[in-house]
Amino acid sequence: MKNKMKNNFYLPLILLLFLLSCQPNQTTQQDKPETQTSTETPDTEFILIPGQKVGKVTYEKCSRKDVLEAYGENAVVDSIYLGEGILEEGVVLFPDDMLKRVEFFWDNTIDSLRPSFIRISGNEQGQTLWRTPEGISIGTPIAEVEKINGTPFQIYGFGWDYGGLVNSWNGGKLPETLGLTFSYTASEVPEYLLGEVQLWSNDKSLLSVGPVVSVIVSSFRE
Repeated sequence: MKNKMKNNFYLPLILLLFLLSCQPNQTTQQDKPETQTSTETPDTEFILIPGQKVGKVTYEKCSRKDVLEAYGENAVVDSIYLGEGILEEGVVLFPDDMLKRVEFFWDNTIDSLRPSFIRISGNEQGQTLWRTPEGISIGTPIAEVEKINGTPFQIYGFGWDYGGLVNSWNGGKLPETLGLTFSYTASEVPEYLLGEVQLWSNDKSLLSVGPVVSVIVSSFRE
């Protein structure tokens, strides 16, 4: 057994783009969002629909300029951590409020109009106001995510750079434009749940360490 290690996981850009590019594109014309004519309400202001919208930012208008204009003084240009010591310029929403904070990064060599990823990490207490329409948020238990997905899915073992990252939704209901990272809440974790192993979400040993969502990543890829 090993003592619990704090999982401050930040998804490296290279792995994120690799995982997204390897998944079949399930987006159809019907999946794309309709033009929004109504204003945001408190119930919808912090809704993330993977591949479609993040708050006021939509699939049709998600360039850096669009994001800055949509959020005004609540959006700033800042450094975004990509992993392995790499920082690149992006846009941060609500930079001083971790309950609302969102990070946008555009890789201009791939697509300058749509972000390569959008990341929500929450505050130190593992909380955020952001959620999906199904209710997935920072702190959501893995069993609840499996229920929403409709089938068990796979994550990587804990305790390394990609620890707790979903690597396959296993053909479930959740889209490949949604990436989640799980952290365990138990004080200790068995050796066999650590490292470069693949774990099923319904594994009793995995469930025993209380995995919850710790990072949400989305994209607006074609």
